[in-house]
Amino acid sequence: MLEQDVLALDVAPRGVSVLDEEPVERGFGPDGRVLEAPPAPSEGTGWHRVGAEQAARAATDAQVEAWAGNPVAVAGLRDQHEQFVRLAVAADAAVRAATAQRAQMLELAVRYAVLADRVQDRAQEQAAGVALGLPAGQRQDLSYRSVIAEVATALGLPERTTGTLVEESVTLVTARPALLAALGEGTVSHRHVQVLLAETTDLPPGAQRAADEDLLPAAATSTAVATASRARRWRE
Repeated sequence: MLEQDVLALDVAPRGVSVLDEEPVERGFGPDGRVLEAPPAPSEGTGWHRVGAEQAARAATDAQVEAWAGNPVAVAGLRDQHEQFVRLAVAADAAVRAATAQRAQMLELAVRYAVLADRVQDRAQEQAAGVALGLPAGQRQDLSYRSVIAEVATALGLPERTTGTLVEESVTLVTARPALLAALGEGTVSHRHVQVLLAETTDLPPGAQRAADEDLLPAAATSTAVATASRARRWRE
């Protein structure tokens, strides 16, 4: 949603102009007529302006007095409330989808970094005519650490946090596709995914997939805490 669209949404009931050149605050007077007034000036922008300025205007004494006893005004306010709840739900779904996409991109970043280093090492070996003598596992670990350092800088995160995030991403893409799909579809949150991984990571691969199949349906309608408890009971 564009910022212009967001700023045009108003807490006043009904009759809100979405793409006016100059957004207008509309409400109902005591006689039911639509009242119009330019919005109060604000130095805020974006979501801060929506959260602070509009919330502050939502229940001024004058509006409460003007709308009191007017069922049309109350219905309009309820409509706006429900609209903002729907927007919050849509925003959360977008966050979940973006989190799943981030996991996919991080796994690809690791995969291609390892591949690039292997190709570079092989080119050096061919040029020198001798093997570099670096074990494959050690070389892959160096590539992995390099990716973590790069991503930590790019995301502004500590390397330890980034390492956990990258490891989680690789696990989701390569070993837990059902979890990744549920996150991308918005069925579960990132926190749900984290607790399911934590509770089942030491299980054999087949048991992990079985856990995902059995636990994901209930997780879609449960809190992350309840999902963690259910996962612990499942593995017992």
